Amino acid sequence: MKLKDTPANRKLLEAQAVLIDEEIKRGAFNYLKWFPHGNKAAFFDRQRAPARTVQEFYDQWIQDKKPPFVRKSRERDYRQHYERYLKSWFGPRALSSIGIADLTAFRSSTEGLKVKTVKNVLGGTLRALLRDAVNQDLITESPFDRLPARWWPETPPPGPNPFTWEEREQICKWFHDHDRHYWPFVTFHLWQSVRPSESTALTWGNIDRDLASIVRSRVRGEENAPKTSQARRVIHLKPHVAEILSLIMPLRVESNTRVFLNKLGQAINANEFRKNQWHRALRSLKIKPRDFYSTKDTAISLDLSAGLPAKLVAQEAGISVATLERHYGIYLERQVQPLVQPFLPGIRKQNHSSSLAVRPRRDLNPSAPDSPPDLKTAVNSSESSEISNSFPISPVSGKAKKRWVQRG
Repeated sequence: MKLKDTPANRKLLEAQAVLIDEEIKRGAFNYLKWFPHGNKAAFFDRQRAPARTVQEFYDQWIQDKKPPFVRKSRERDYRQHYERYLKSWFGPRALSSIGIADLTAFRSSTEGLKVKTVKNVLGGTLRALLRDAVNQDLITESPFDRLPARWWPETPPPGPNPFTWEEREQICKWFHDHDRHYWPFVTFHLWQSVRPSESTALTWGNIDRDLASIVRSRVRGEENAPKTSQARRVIHLKPHVAEILSLIMPLRVESNTRVFLNKLGQAINANEFRKNQWHRALRSLKIKPRDFYSTKDTAISLDLSAGLPAKLVAQEAGISVATLERHYGIYLERQVQPLVQPFLPGIRKQNHSSSLAVRPRRDLNPSAPDSPPDLKTAVNSSESSEISNSFPISPVSGKAKKRWVQRG
């Protein structure tokens, strides 16, 4: 309300100024009392309001964490982490009251849990919740932004646990003889560097003769983009794998028809397959139990040991060269094995005639090599009959085996 400039109004405002000055001196100044519509009224009104608790913010926050904005598996993790671990510890607390000391106390209270689980709960769910609280101006900063270096103990990731060449042959043969429905699925995994989530989402529209496009990933019945941007790729099918896929391709097929189905004609659930079929096969063969994901380790390690370039193997696996060297470096040192060494002089001396030339494969990956590596040339050499006989094609025709040796 505006007042006219009169002597009486001036005396009134001077008296109010004396009262305001006295409240400021006593530390009892109330901005909203004197300036309810002032420029800073909203700021002081928010300060006067009771602080929002973690539980109150979570109830609103979790409503937005649903597909298609986040993956279904992530929504499930958020809910499980909060209800099981965070609710009792942080739920009644004010958002602004959580500090590094609280994170440390929670970490110390989780004795018996794996470090990875505690990381997922704190560094995944709680960190995302506080980050969004900062974005909504409910708190000024997140305690995770001020964590000291090495606050988390270093936990080296488990190394690869691949099968040997002989074990790969035995597994393929066992499924061919005892559970032939899943034989193509298992052979595909043991020879191609793919994740179970990628193969279960593969459709016939993604197959083009000896190429397969990895463009989708299936996790817990939900399909999304692959795990990383590098995982979206085109892979070269081994000749015998391509022939097996051609054998199981239905007569009437649409582009969205899945390549691999369970015995009920539905999409394969990788977890169910691992429990019901995979471990049964390993137990029958008396092979050390391994997770089904070890098939990817097998394809990568044996391709590296056979002498394929690291860059090509990384592209086929959908990972970076740095990741390949970090996790599979030991197999890079085994590229020149005693099996291959006798033929290395032949590579240097052989005449690269047109009859031995290999037609380069054209890939959608821009950095794929235009010509085969030297060790592939050795496989195509007439001097490499011993190597060619060592390539297991699993129970497939000898014609497929010949094509594998010829094309490398």
